[in-house]
Amino acid sequence: MKKKIKNNLSFFICFIKNLDKFIKYQVITKLILAIVIIPIYGFLTSHIVNKSGNNLFTNTDVVRFLFSPQGFVFAFILFFIIIIEVVIEIGGYILLSSRIRGGYTESSYIEILKYNIKLIPELFSIGGLLLLLYLGIMTPMTGFGIKLSFFKGLTIPNFVLAYIDQSTLYSIIYFFMMSILVYLGIKFIFTFNFMITYRMKPLNAIISSGRLVSLNKMKVLKRLSWIFIVTFVLFILFIFVWFFFIGFISSMMNLDKTTPKIILIFLLQLQTFGIVVVSFLSSPFRCYCITELYYDLIDSTSLEYVISKDEYSIISKNNIQLYPEIREKSKESILDKVFLHKKTLSILILIFIFLYSTVVSIFTKEILGYNRNIDIYAHRGYGLSAPENSISAIKKSIGENIDYIEIDVQRTKDRRYVLNHDKTFKRVSISSPNFINKKVSDLTFNQVKQLRIGGKYGNEYFNEAVPTIEEVLKLCKGKIKINLELKENVDKKMIDDIMNMIKLYSMKDDVILTSLDADVLKYIEDKDSSFNTGMIYYIKLGSYKNYNVDYMIMEEQEATKKNVQRLRNFGKKVIVWTVNSDEMMEKFLRYPIDGIITDYPSEIKNYKQRNNKIKENELILTSFFNSIDEWLNSN
Repeated sequence: MKKKIKNNLSFFICFIKNLDKFIKYQVITKLILAIVIIPIYGFLTSHIVNKSGNNLFTNTDVVRFLFSPQGFVFAFILFFIIIIEVVIEIGGYILLSSRIRGGYTESSYIEILKYNIKLIPELFSIGGLLLLLYLGIMTPMTGFGIKLSFFKGLTIPNFVLAYIDQSTLYSIIYFFMMSILVYLGIKFIFTFNFMITYRMKPLNAIISSGRLVSLNKMKVLKRLSWIFIVTFVLFILFIFVWFFFIGFISSMMNLDKTTPKIILIFLLQLQTFGIVVVSFLSSPFRCYCITELYYDLIDSTSLEYVISKDEYSIISKNNIQLYPEIREKSKESILDKVFLHKKTLSILILIFIFLYSTVVSIFTKEILGYNRNIDIYAHRGYGLSAPENSISAIKKSIGENIDYIEIDVQRTKDRRYVLNHDKTFKRVSISSPNFINKKVSDLTFNQVKQLRIGGKYGNEYFNEAVPTIEEVLKLCKGKIKINLELKENVDKKMIDDIMNMIKLYSMKDDVILTSLDADVLKYIEDKDSSFNTGMIYYIKLGSYKNYNVDYMIMEEQEATKKNVQRLRNFGKKVIVWTVNSDEMMEKFLRYPIDGIITDYPSEIKNYKQRNNKIKENELILTSFFNSIDEWLNSN
């Protein structure tokens, strides 16, 4: 047992000993991506989108664009860019891992790139497409496998997960889909290893990976489980020791004084640097683990049982070795020379962190603090503690002094405007008349008036009726502002009617007209640009620049710091939806955004009040927890 534990620990020790190789290769590949590939991709895609006559595509417009001639060109460019990143990143990590496993000296990174670039033509195939689906769908959705930088942050949107959670059937389907994807992810796990070591075509490599896993099911599951458990335990242990240390240090010092504050901020920045390094090495570590397991299985399994006869014949005929032959380094690179002075490099990094910490200690609240100018938007009026899109929900928001209500307006068959989110009233109505499955646009106002939408919230709301937009405007005037989303079959007449009502109540400054449809917003801006407009989106393609709306209302996962800052630079206001978890509330209250749409407005209000009173030493200490929490949520 001791020997087994020792062998398993040596696996981690070997990776740590070779960290510099992975870091140097990461630096090279990230520079290539940042300086060459990503700018070219950005230029080409912006050009293609602009050629279609638009600056930006969002939501369903993205799908329509992809089926246009320009869309096919864009898809090909995207496919090619991802292929390049696959061979540069994953191929490089696997080759490095292979060289380490074989006991070889360090190879030239240029030779590694050359070796892997030869794989590019092979990836333009059915097998290559399956691999990209594996990387672009299976890994982001399940969190299992190797994550590509291009797909970083790509996961199922939270609003979709929330919708799934509302239905038992959808939850069951989702569970089975995830199970299938994880199963396929495990079956495909050695595909790149077969492609790189034996120069197999992608489809043959996929089949061979499946066979190797099938012949060694228990070994694969045990190793993967062991790696996960040990990594998790070590992480938890390190976090516990680290926070115990931070707690001990903070209790021993007077944080109101300058020097102790600088020391604690220095430790915070050190933690941030550590998070960056761990994130940097996440994909290489996964590739290293998979490669080690691959070689262990290949060493104990007869190759003829794993690959086809034709492949076996080609490998034997060409004398293809299990460890790829790559020319070793003949001279030191600039990076090698830098890494020869690790102590000096470490000292310089620490000095830089210390100097930055000194600056942060002077401007602590400005740099680490919370954004005090974020408006709170009560989702669907206040739709969790009262019937959604109802007068009672709006009154609750007014009573709690919430900044905005977010509501949805639709048109009836006889052109009256009522509040409702879905296409029908089936989900919210407690009664089920014969017309309950009809779209709102197919119902008369008299039919809508028969419905009651409050019974699910208790007897207090049993007789809650569907409100009209006129009732809402009259109630809200001078009391609360409105984010009014125009829903379902919006035409020019509907837009004109809504705009005229807002003018009639003199509420132009108190209402933001929002939509998922860019054409709706363009019509409003062209007709009267003094109206506030907001584009709601969860996916986008193209540039924000020159996109003529006042607010960009983005889904949580689209709201990265980079995207938010880019929008701010273009003079747009930013609202994030739908922020419901404590972790996301804590995160976005630090962002330079203008508003948060939430089902829990009172909770966010309490957060804001607490944050406004927080002292500098408390702010520093909470930042330790928040940065770890944010990192975990993003991974």
